[in-house]
Amino acid sequence: MKANLKGLHIRDQDLDFLRYLHAVKVATYEQIHRDVYSDICFDAVGNRLRKMENNRLISIEYNRPLLGSKRLVFITRSGFQLFEDKLNALQMELRSDAVNHDLALVDIRHRFVTLSRCKNYLTENQIQTWYPELRELNSDAMMDFKIKDDYLRLPVEYESSIKRCDRYQSFVTKYYEKDDLPVLLLIATTKSIVTAIQKIETERFNWKRPKIFYCLMSHFLDSDSSVFSNCHGLPFKLGDR
Repeated sequence: MKANLKGLHIRDQDLDFLRYLHAVKVATYEQIHRDVYSDICFDAVGNRLRKMENNRLISIEYNRPLLGSKRLVFITRSGFQLFEDKLNALQMELRSDAVNHDLALVDIRHRFVTLSRCKNYLTENQIQTWYPELRELNSDAMMDFKIKDDYLRLPVEYESSIKRCDRYQSFVTKYYEKDDLPVLLLIATTKSIVTAIQKIETERFNWKRPKIFYCLMSHFLDSDSSVFSNCHGLPFKLGDR
């Protein structure tokens, strides 16, 4: 595959980019520059991506009604096969069917992976592609987070719009039934979403130590020391200090 590329020498950083793009399913130029190619200028990133598009490793779309002039980048089948044998994959999901939701998850991923206490952050697409033991929950992400001298596996969920009560009932129940996952980190865009889920949680599982810890998206992205809180107000601090 590499020998057939025109005007493009694939570096390790480019392979890292293709892995990243598969993991998140969609990203903007700005997110890609921040997360993968921060060592080069923004215009150079654009040139690099256009060369990859010319070689059909990625596709670039202009989605003006959705995001103004921002360009959306997706991996292609050829791009995926450049770093991964498709026979090893449980599935091959290459595009996003919920662009706004997945772009927000790119920013959430960035926030978590910059923390020294966060290890082995896996997106939903990585989980569904390679980790059969974690697929059942359909979590937006999973990570290993350092607590004192050990690592705790934490699922991450992002809720951007309010849902029906029965949807939240099944959502809450599936996590409370997982004894090996004592904490869920839930990021929501509005307080009304938090209130709706907490209502289900307290009505059905009125534990002294609730599992779900909540944070509003605006607080999560803007604060250097974001704090999640459960329905009793007890904190779960992300900060390195």
